[in-house]
Amino acid sequence: MEGRKEKRISQRIPVLLSSLAQPLHAEQASTEDITSYGVRVETGRQWELGSIVLVKSPQGRPLIRARVVYCKPVEPKAFSLGLEFVTRNPAWMTR
Repeated sequence: MEGRKEKRISQRIPVLLSSLAQPLHAEQASTEDITSYGVRVETGRQWELGSIVLVKSPQGRPLIRARVVYCKPVEPKAFSLGLEFVTRNPAWMTR
C-alpha cells in the first residue's frame, strides 16, 4: 500500500467509458482494481493524460467523473488506464 491513500481491492467490474466531448460514444471496459479514490481499468484504446472520463457501471454504482492519471500499453491493442475520481465516492468500493 506504499504511497497509496487506500488499499486497492482486486475486482473485475464491467464498465462503460466515455469522454466529455463524446458522452454518447461509450467503450466497454473492465476494472482491474478499485478504491473509493479511483480505479484501474483495462481498455482497448489510448486515453490522453489529464482528460476527464465518464465511468458508468451497470451494477448500480452512480455515473462518476474521473481524471486519467496514466495510460500504459500492456498489449498491442490493450491499455491499463489509471483513473482518479474527481469526487471521491464510497459507492464505488466493493460490495
